[in-house]
Amino acid sequence: RVSDRDRRAVERRWGILFQQGALFSSLSALENVAFPMREHLRLSDRLRAEVALAKLEMVGLSATDANKVPAELSGGMIKRV
Repeated sequence: RVSDRDRRAVERRWGILFQQGALFSSLSALENVAFPMREHLRLSDRLRAEVALAKLEMVGLSATDANKVPAELSGGMIKRV
């Protein structure tokens, strides 16, 4: 038994990798990465976008890739997003 606050703290630290990517098809790679931050953190739009882009760059994706929707990404790129 844990408090809601403690449960949410743990949930923010884990992730799930779906076999088919499970990205929002109508959002860009950048928007997909920024989505959890929008839901759980109080960040400005600009800072959220900067952090999301940094995360994409950390896995080898470029700023050009950040603007692509999932249908425009390869399978490996989708997994990295």
